[in-house]
Amino acid sequence: MIIHLQSDSGVPFYIQIADAVRDEICRGRIVSGHKLPTVRELASKLRVNPGTVVAAYDLLVADGILSSRQGS
Repeated sequence: MIIHLQSDSGVPFYIQIADAVRDEICRGRIVSGHKLPTVRELASKLRVNPGTVVAAYDLLVADGILSSRQGS
């Protein structure tokens, strides 16, 4: 999964992350049952606070796009 964050876009990072995941799903790069990177892995890769990734994942869960299982 490739995500490029733009600090000058005015769009919060968590929204950019959620939009990038949605785009990957639409393009078929993420399919049902695919395991996403952990919060810590993605936060480290993107150099953002883990809370930012949590907010993005929570938004996708709330929208019914992702399902979450604690610890897996």
